Amino acid sequence: ALGYPANGPAQTQPASPGSTAVYFAAYRTPRHMKYSKPPVFHQAVAEVVEYLQTNRVRIAEDPVRKRIETSDIIPVATLVNIARDAGASSLLLLTVDRPLTKWVKFDLEAYDLSGTVLWKETVSEGGGIGGKGGVEKALGKLRKSLEPHLGKPGLEQSAASEEKPAAAPAEPSQP
Repeated sequence: ALGYPANGPAQTQPASPGSTAVYFAAYRTPRHMKYSKPPVFHQAVAEVVEYLQTNRVRIAEDPVRKRIETSDIIPVATLVNIARDAGASSLLLLTVDRPLTKWVKFDLEAYDLSGTVLWKETVSEGGGIGGKGGVEKALGKLRKSLEPHLGKPGLEQSAASEEKPAAAPAEPSQP
């Protein structure tokens, strides 16, 4: 599992209108609620957010409500409206499921602001007697499946120049 930097997880930032930020939401299915534990869901959400931040994908923050992480079904049209209101250019929706034949399944769907699917990635892991390591393996597969989408609609990246580099210590001048 990926850890956070010593100063804690990076924070999301408000997006300016017309920006290339994504609005990220997560949904936990009824089967996952029945057959799995909440920490699995929260781990998946945290690691996807960390992946996005590490790869300079700006996450729009809704000034009215915190990020949606729910077991309630919310129509995509509603989530797209929330994304638009937050100043995002797209919606990224993570669904965490527990199918009968797998330990975990992740669907990550990107939508434009008209509600059209830009792309979808689905990964699952499991089977066998124990589920140990299944979540980590599935998250690894998900990260790998997202690589081709980086820098494209749904996973636009901020320019490196937008990142604030740490100031280098001044070199003492030599006479």
